[in-house]
This record gives sequence, C-alpha cells and structure tokens, in this order.
Amino acid sequence: VSPFAAGKAVDGTLTPLGRWLCDAMPCWVRVDLGKNYYIQRWVVRHMGAIGWSSPSYNMVDYSLQGSLDGVSFSNLDSVTGNSANVTDRTIPLAQARYVRVNVTKGLNINKGVASVAEMEVYGTCAVLSALLLRDGRNTLNYIPPFSPTGFSYTASVKNTTAAVSVTPTALDSSAIITVNGQTVISGQAQLVNLNVGQNTITIVVTADGNDRNTYTITVTRASS
Repeated sequence: VSPFAAGKAVDGTLTPLGRWLCDAMPCWVRVDLGKNYYIQRWVVRHMGAIGWSSPSYNMVDYSLQGSLDGVSFSNLDSVTGNSANVTDRTIPLAQARYVRVNVTKGLNINKGVASVAEMEVYGTCAVLSALLLRDGRNTLNYIPPFSPTGFSYTASVKNTTAAVSVTPTALDSSAIITVNGQTVISGQAQLVNLNVGQNTITIVVTADGNDRNTYTITVTRASS
C-alpha cells in the first residue's frame, strides 16, 4: 500500500513511515541478498516496536522462506500466534539467496492487513562448497562426511603417508582461503606434511571483510 513500499522494510529506519504495508492475504516481502548465504538468524520488527499499540498492531502468523532461484521457496521457520513487538529467532543454517517474510495472518487488530517495520537476516557466505583430502591420487575419507556447515573433521592415515593434499573450494568465488596460514586459490591443492601422531590442518575462509569461518581436519598418522 503506497507509500509503504517493500524497500522500507529494509531501509534501516524505525519510523512510522519507514515500514512496509500490505492489505491482501497471504502476502510477502522479499529480499535478494545478491549471492548465496547460509542464514542462521532472522528478525522482524513489528509496528508495536515503533509506537503502535501492542500487541494489537503486531502480526500473528508468518514464516521465513528461502530460495536459491527466487522462484521456488521453502519454509525455513514459522511463527504462529505472535504478540511480541520483535521476532528474533535462530534457525539451523539454511542456504538461500532470496529470503521473504510470508504472512498468512496479519495484524492482531486486523488480520487482513500486514505490516513490517524492519526485517533482518543474519548469516554467512564464508563457507566451503567442497573439501578434498588426498594421499597422492587417492581420495581419503574423513569423519563426518563433508558439509558446508560442518567445521570439524578427523582422518587417519598409514605411517607411510608423509603428506596429504588439501583442496578447499569456496562457496563465494571472492572469498579468501588459507590453509595453515598459507593463502591458496579456491579449488587448488595445498600440500601439508604430516608428523607421526595428530596433525591439525586449519582452513580459514574469509568473505566480505569480516565474515569468517574456520574448518579443521585432525589427521592422525600411524606410528608404525
């Protein structure tokens, strides 16, 4: 509903005019994050957070939905029977480029009208899409199986294995990757020498300046 355009739900302001308003159910407000992220937290600030009577002007039933293509959306989290001024929820890490708040019941006082003062999502794109560990040409298995949001792994090798190669591939092509402090190109193998016993290989992925995650592979080289 003019002048409460969708962009006002993400303009960083908490004012009566700086909100999104819709008068048809169901309805949604969508954001293109620009690239793929793993979302772990979402926030909705309702009208009660900017001066309207609470809980009368807070939304009732709505969900966070995510999509990789902007066409097919799936539910990442949902809220029913809300009365709070602010929804602030954490979720299992879920990959999305597009996110939307989908409303099925609007304001407590009028469920045919929805309004969002501000919506926020928090996540990371500093993750790996693949992580290979090799002994020469042989691919080594590690535990647990790789997942972009799994950050700790273990592997065992024979005593005759004096070195392994690690090939990390970043989800974000602009991310910076280091292996044991050495900068490597995404998708490029890095040789790591092994001592007898436990060896920790540390892979740090940094994106967007301060978005950072650390992966570790603890490789145990047999004593004999």
